[in-house]
Amino acid sequence: MAATDPRGDALVTYLSGKTVVVTGANGALGRVAARLDPDTMGVLDAPLPGALPAPPYAALGDGPWHGLLLSGVLLLGLGAALRRRKAIDAPRTTG
Repeated sequence: MAATDPRGDALVTYLSGKTVVVTGANGALGRVAARLDPDTMGVLDAPLPGALPAPPYAALGDGPWHGLLLSGVLLLGLGAALRRRKAIDAPRTTG
């Protein structure tokens, strides 16, 4: 008994020690590297490409986000301080 996804491809399932094999192999970019036609029994032995290079987030982590967040907080604080200073230094007018 094999489970299938909405496209009809077999899913890897372990029932009573048996393995249901997937009907296709995809590479790192999602391109089909090898496939079996539906209702065909066989074995896929396809070389797969290596992994993609690591994204910038792997090296930088959350640093840029924290820098932007800190800059925003500092700018808001500076704006509030200048606004307060302007309000204190303004001459008072009495009516």
